[in-house]
Amino acid sequence: MALLTKRPLATACIFLIISTVLAFLLPLFWCGILVVTAAATFLFLLFLMLYRGYRYSLLCILLVVLLVALGLLRGGIYRRQTSMLEEHIGQSVQASLTVKQIRYSNAYAAELLVRVDVLNGERTEFFAVLCFDHASPFYSGDKLEGEFTCQDLSHDNYYPTQQYHYMAEGCRIMLLGSSETPPLLRGRDEDHLKAMLEDCRLYLSERLTDAVSGDAGLVLSAMLLGTRDVLSDTLTRDFGRAGVAHLLALSGLHVGILALLFDRILCLLGIGKRWRAVATVLFLGLYLAMTGGALSTLRAVLMFGAVYLAFFCRRRADALTSLFLAAAIIVWIEPYAIFSVSFQMTVLATLGILAYGVLGGIIVRRFGHAHGIKGLFYRCVSVVLQSLIISFSAGFAVLPVQWYAFGTLAAMTPLSNLLILPLATPFLLLGLAVLFLFPSKLFAALAGYLGELMLWLIGWIASFRAVFSLRYPFVPYLLWPLVILAIILLLVDLKRRRWCAGLPIVGFLLLFTVGVCAVHGQQAGKIEVAYRVSGRQEGIVCTSAGRSLLIDLSGGSYTQLNEDWCLASEAYATEIDVLCLTHYHATQSAAFAKLASRITVRELWVPAPATVHDAQILQALFENATACGTSVVLYDYDTPLTVFSSATLTVSPPLFESRSSEPAFALTLSGGEQTLYYETAAYAEYCRHQSIVREPRDASLYIVGAHGPKAKEDIVSAVSGACTVILPNEDAVTHFLPHTVHEYVVYPEAYVTVLQ
Repeated sequence: MALLTKRPLATACIFLIISTVLAFLLPLFWCGILVVTAAATFLFLLFLMLYRGYRYSLLCILLVVLLVALGLLRGGIYRRQTSMLEEHIGQSVQASLTVKQIRYSNAYAAELLVRVDVLNGERTEFFAVLCFDHASPFYSGDKLEGEFTCQDLSHDNYYPTQQYHYMAEGCRIMLLGSSETPPLLRGRDEDHLKAMLEDCRLYLSERLTDAVSGDAGLVLSAMLLGTRDVLSDTLTRDFGRAGVAHLLALSGLHVGILALLFDRILCLLGIGKRWRAVATVLFLGLYLAMTGGALSTLRAVLMFGAVYLAFFCRRRADALTSLFLAAAIIVWIEPYAIFSVSFQMTVLATLGILAYGVLGGIIVRRFGHAHGIKGLFYRCVSVVLQSLIISFSAGFAVLPVQWYAFGTLAAMTPLSNLLILPLATPFLLLGLAVLFLFPSKLFAALAGYLGELMLWLIGWIASFRAVFSLRYPFVPYLLWPLVILAIILLLVDLKRRRWCAGLPIVGFLLLFTVGVCAVHGQQAGKIEVAYRVSGRQEGIVCTSAGRSLLIDLSGGSYTQLNEDWCLASEAYATEIDVLCLTHYHATQSAAFAKLASRITVRELWVPAPATVHDAQILQALFENATACGTSVVLYDYDTPLTVFSSATLTVSPPLFESRSSEPAFALTLSGGEQTLYYETAAYAEYCRHQSIVREPRDASLYIVGAHGPKAKEDIVSAVSGACTVILPNEDAVTHFLPHTVHEYVVYPEAYVTVLQ
């Protein structure tokens, strides 16, 4: 393919990006040595070129060395500024801050993006994450002053890549606020231009959502103006499962439509080509500022700017050079952009489309030209093939990022692009017509119908079980060799064998399918059970061949359910097949709504309500489940429930006493020849007090629960014979009867076993 042949600027820009990445990975000393070496090499080559005359190859090398030096220098300067803050880690600091963005704020926690203006009396200007253990009383633009605890960005991570997400926003440290010594409000930072642009965006968004009702109006506002925060989590989840989440990120599609429309309007007004190019670039810059300056939008605007600049200078524009030039400019301005998943995916996806676009042309030309019905058929097949090639090319290019950052692969992306992308362009044009043309009501009605059709298609596609995990152990050993092979094939000149460049994509699809089938075939008939405990909150997670069952044993808070889901996702699950609640709790409804709006939950199993309070919670659960697309299944206590076709789950009725509002209960999970038996610590006492006979159990794993009422008497085992016993603490070992067990395990964070 010879992708970089006769593209010296694109090659130099790639080296600038690589050198910036190296500046973050290498120690500062070696980074400085490389900067000096690159600068000396540049001066030597410059002298050589001036002495021996101009040579094209020498000029290309000179350009590469120059941009390598600039990349190392820019990354090194940023690193040096950040390293000066390391001495404050773990210490209390006095700081003056300006709030730039409220990331989230609720009754339990708040996270703000702030600019640090003064740190311990010294003037500074860098970004940080400000965290509170309560709701934030501050707003964007507020100027704060107070005492904070300085921590590293990896402090208290909720997921492995969280610190890189912070770094992608330019944050260098984390500041922890305290409710005992809250910061003081010292005024507001009034940015009139930014406020005016934000007010303009909000005004246009309100016009769209007022004219186009329902979710269609919200999606139209998000796609046209970047107001993704107005979308519900359920909508965002469905877009991701359908593989069209890129429609919600302002990128080349949106910018291209706006640029083409604005250029056509200027053409109708009789304005010349060169002045149209200048006006269109200025218009795109204004659109970029109004939509918040997202990296995907900035990349697209810079690419179009390079194309229009080449046209203005009467030069031929090259798409690949424009892409790498735009990426290099972004990295030079904001070195931390290399940590942004959005930046990585938008650059790699565009690169994949441009790199493999020639293959689409080769395949289409093989159909030749025809007339009549045969010609129409050929054109339809060509459109479908080109759409599939673009989808697979972009998908393969972003696979390394998806593997590391998300761990999932949406297999329905090619179908979604084929069905939904053709509707996106008229949908955006109708949105512009609603804002600026008459009669707006007619355009709004058409946009509403088209938006509802799009959302129905997205919901239908998202309902399929077509999201696969990339956490399988074989994936990195399969992915990286094929990515390296693809890079080699794109760089070498294949001449008439250019079709070979697509072999890594086909190879990954086939080998990944074989690998998934082999893993699921090996797990068939086996159930991996993980018992998780955190304090007195606990849960049981069952997985088998990518399917998952979450059993909530405690209060059903979102934190506990999310921890259970993390265990399931590590076992290759991409959705929750069943969430089983063993008893009713007041917090379950809100926690379930938050979880199910992020992660697909197929079924919610809840016991038949025994009290009015239970019935009220059930009604709230049912309403939230309907909104999230989850089926609600009522089950009776002591009735075996089928799990994964071959296993059974039985939950006993909850027992109550006046000493605790929490119930005591037991459950049995049987799979094959092995059985797990769980009961709360006081279940044996409650049974004795209420004259309930506990029949001896034959189980391989016996768990004495941490949730619910504590045991006041000796814990009498309900399991006959030797088994593995999990107990709440060391003291419980001496109170457990009988002592003839196979193994004692005092509560770990997660205990994993296999039932087969």
